Amino acid sequence: MSRKFKNHKFINYKFIFCFCAIVLAVGIALDFGMADFFMGKVSGLDNRPANRPADRLDDRPGDRLGRFSQAVPVSEQEMDESGGYHLSFALDKEPRGVINCYMVKYRPENLELAWKYARIFTEVTDFTENEEKYIFTGVQGTVSMDKEINRIHFEAVQPMGGVSASGLSTSLLTSDEEAIDCALSFIGNRLLVLFYEEAQVCFDGDLYRVLFINRISNLKNYAFANEILLDQYGNILSLDYYTIQYEKVGGCHIKSMSGAYEELPPLPENETVLLKSCQLVYIYQDSIVQPAYYFQGSATNDKTYECFIEAAVF
Repeated sequence: MSRKFKNHKFINYKFIFCFCAIVLAVGIALDFGMADFFMGKVSGLDNRPANRPADRLDDRPGDRLGRFSQAVPVSEQEMDESGGYHLSFALDKEPRGVINCYMVKYRPENLELAWKYARIFTEVTDFTENEEKYIFTGVQGTVSMDKEINRIHFEAVQPMGGVSASGLSTSLLTSDEEAIDCALSFIGNRLLVLFYEEAQVCFDGDLYRVLFINRISNLKNYAFANEILLDQYGNILSLDYYTIQYEKVGGCHIKSMSGAYEELPPLPENETVLLKSCQLVYIYQDSIVQPAYYFQGSATNDKTYECFIEAAVF
């Protein structure tokens, strides 16, 4: 009986030991936040980090319009089909300092120079003039020159070859670099002077828009950027060419990037935009070259999305 009593006593100790081990394991799991796992809360539907609270989208003006689907950066793979704006970067919430503003230094163009530019683009068949511009109609297209703003605009009657001056391209463009090459070839074949720091391509599914960007005060200048519009084959449709000088007129304070984000326009229903970048640039608004936030990204069907939001606080 003594031996049987000892075995029975040993079994009780073993049970107590196992029970204590289980309690200890559960305690450690709770301490490391594993309770959500045991309670079935980790399902992929709620993958916020444990140290970040849920975003209060309903507290932000504009979200009540359903314009913002995400308030924090996401990757393209994480986007859903619900529509709205998504961010792939963090917004700067602090206002900037004071930034210079500029006015265009007008240099009225003369008729002789207007004829020179017109003959570069087309065989002129007719000429008219009004208070604002000279207008030349030709075989290849129409050329107009603003008398004050120093803008030359060419509109082709039919698409014109970009790379080859003698014929149209029939092969679809496959990259932004090809679109830039077509635009540069068109300009080079006409011996136009072009200074630029960056070439930027926007594609809307059918047309390529190539912008040649310079800087003012270390900010990219979109106020008067030389621009060429091409079809999907790289043929030229139109051109805007500027010879402009700027004059400083003072400065302005800058709103925060997050403040500008709140002012993005509503999107069509079920439209989704992934915003990939935002930068401070110059635009032409209210007769002044002033700062703005330039939001860029991709929209539904791989179209380029861009939007300028005024940044100046006068």
